[in-house]
Amino acid sequence: MKNYKIGTRLAGGFGLLILFSLVMLVSGVYQLKQISSSTAWMMQAPLQKERLGVDWHGALVAGVQRNMAVAMSDDPALAKLFEAKNVAASKETTKRQDAFASLISTPEEKAMFDKLGEFRQLYLDKRNAITAAKKAGNM
Repeated sequence: MKNYKIGTRLAGGFGLLILFSLVMLVSGVYQLKQISSSTAWMMQAPLQKERLGVDWHGALVAGVQRNMAVAMSDDPALAKLFEAKNVAASKETTKRQDAFASLISTPEEKAMFDKLGEFRQLYLDKRNAITAAKKAGNM
């Protein structure tokens, strides 16, 4: 090394510095890709649950509004008007509920989901009772 001129030694040192920088850059990019794919994999199920929950909530709100309109209206034809929408919404909600059930991963989630199913059935029973009463002209 002593036999080389100062310019050659500086160029060699600078070359090594650039080489180490490139190795660190490649290593960093590789690690970022690994983290990105791990994060995407880790968030896949929670994101699906969140989307299903939001869709389910939207359908629930629309259904409650339809049924409140039926319950508060003096027009018995309104129950017949919304009947097809209620049946379709119930089928879609059942599909969402089944998809959500397949993503449940803990006993706590399962317990909450079962409790939610009980409340949904109670709601459907009350909705059907109101609709039947309105159709029969009892309300």
